[in-house]
Amino acid sequence: MERNKRLFKTTIIYFIGTFGSKLLVFFLMPLYSAYLSTEQFGTVNLITNIVPLIGPVFTLQVTETIFRFLCTSKDEDEKKKYITNSFIIFLIGITVFILFYIPICIITKFQYAYLFILYFIFNYLATYLQQVLRGVRKNVDYTITGVLSTLIQLIINIVFIKYIHERGMILAIVVGSVTITIYALIRLKFFKYINFKLFSKNMIKEMLKYSIPLVPNQISWWLNGTAGIYILEYFCGTASTGLVSFANKFPTLLMTVNSIFLMAWTESSIYEYSSEDKAEYYSKNLENFSKFLILFSAILLPAIKVYYELFIDAKYHDSIILVPFMFISMIFNAISSFMGTIYTASMKTKGAFYTTVVAAIVNVICSVVLIPIFKIWGYVFANIISYVVFYLIRKRSIDKIVKLKYHYKLYIIPVIIFIISLIIYCKTNAIYNIISLIIQAFIMLSIYKEIILKMFIELKERIGGKV
Repeated sequence: MERNKRLFKTTIIYFIGTFGSKLLVFFLMPLYSAYLSTEQFGTVNLITNIVPLIGPVFTLQVTETIFRFLCTSKDEDEKKKYITNSFIIFLIGITVFILFYIPICIITKFQYAYLFILYFIFNYLATYLQQVLRGVRKNVDYTITGVLSTLIQLIINIVFIKYIHERGMILAIVVGSVTITIYALIRLKFFKYINFKLFSKNMIKEMLKYSIPLVPNQISWWLNGTAGIYILEYFCGTASTGLVSFANKFPTLLMTVNSIFLMAWTESSIYEYSSEDKAEYYSKNLENFSKFLILFSAILLPAIKVYYELFIDAKYHDSIILVPFMFISMIFNAISSFMGTIYTASMKTKGAFYTTVVAAIVNVICSVVLIPIFKIWGYVFANIISYVVFYLIRKRSIDKIVKLKYHYKLYIIPVIIFIISLIIYCKTNAIYNIISLIIQAFIMLSIYKEIILKMFIELKERIGGKV
C-alpha cells in the first residue's frame, strides 16, 4: 500500500510540472498554423528531429544513465563520483561533436548553423542536469524546470514567430533549454558534486557497460518514430512532412501523459525489482495504465476535432483525419515504453536494444514500401505496423525477465469506447464530437472518481505547502 501511495505522490509531482506546461504548448498550435506555412513547419521538424539521431552517439546516453546509477547510490560521496565521471563522459562527447560539426557547417554552408549547435548543446546539457535532479530526489525542482522552460518558449514564440517564423520556434527551444540549465545548476549547486580528482576508469567502464547498449537502442527509437518523416519528405516533399508533423503534435499529448507516469513509475520499478511480488505489482500497474491510456485517447479525440475546427488555420485541415490513427500507434508505443522500464530496473538493457532495433527495421521497410504507394497514409500505416510489432516482441522479451500477467478481457470495454470515439471523430462534425466529449468525460469521471478526488486533495495540499 505504501509503495502505491509513493508512486501516486511522485506522479502528482511530475503532473504539476509537466502536463500543465505541455498543455501551454498545445495552445501554440493556432499560432503555428497562422504564421508558418506547412513547408516552414516541416523544416523545423526536420531540423529538430535530427538531434535524437546524432545525440546518443556523442553523449553515449549518459544523460539517461546518470539517473539509474544515482537511484541506487549509497551516500553523497558515491553520488559525487557518479556525477563527476558521467560529466566527464558528457564533456568529451560534446567536444567531439563540436570538432565534427564545425567543418561540416563550413562545407555545407548550413543556414541554421548557429541555432542548431546551441540547440544541440543546451538541449543535452539541460537533459543531463534534469536527470541529476531526479537522481538526487529533487523531483519538485525537476518539474519546475519544465514549467519555466515552457513559459519561456511560450513568450518567445508569441513575440518572435510572426517576424522570424521557423527561426523563432528554434530560438524558443534554445532559450528554454538555457533556462533549465541555469535553474538546475543553481538548485543543485552542481559544482559541489564535481571533483575531477574522483575520476575513475572503473566507474566510467561500469557506466558505459550500461549506457552503450542504449545508444543503438535510442537510434532505433529514432528510426522507428522519425525515419518515416525523412522518407516521406523524399517522396512527397516538405509540405507533406509539415502536415504529418502538425498532426503528430496532438498524439504527443498522450505521450506527455505517458512520460509523466513513466518518470514516477521508473523509480518505483527500480525500487520494487527486488520484491517477491514484483510480477504481480508490475502486471497490475501495466493493466491500469493501459486501460487508462485507451480511455484517455478516446476522450482526447472529440476535443481535438472541435479544437481543429475552431482554432486551426484551414491550410492544416488536411491533417485532421490523420490524428486518430496516429493515436493507435502512440498507444502501442506508450504501453511498450511502460514495459521497457523493466529493462532499466533489471539493468538488462540489451533487451531494450534488440526489441527497438527490430521495430525500427520494420518501420523503415514499411515506410519505403508504403509511402510511395499511399503517400501520407503510408507513413501512418508504417507507424501502426511497427509499433504493434514492437509491443509483441517486447512482451515476449520482458516475459523472460519478469513473467507478467495479461488479462485481455478487461480491455474490451475501453477498446470499444475508443473505436466509437474514432468513428464519431471521422464521420461527424464538431457538434456530435462535443456530445461525445461530454459522454466520455462522464464515463471517465465515473471510473476514476476516487483517483481524481485523491489527485485534487494532493494538489491542494502541495499548493498549500502542507506536505
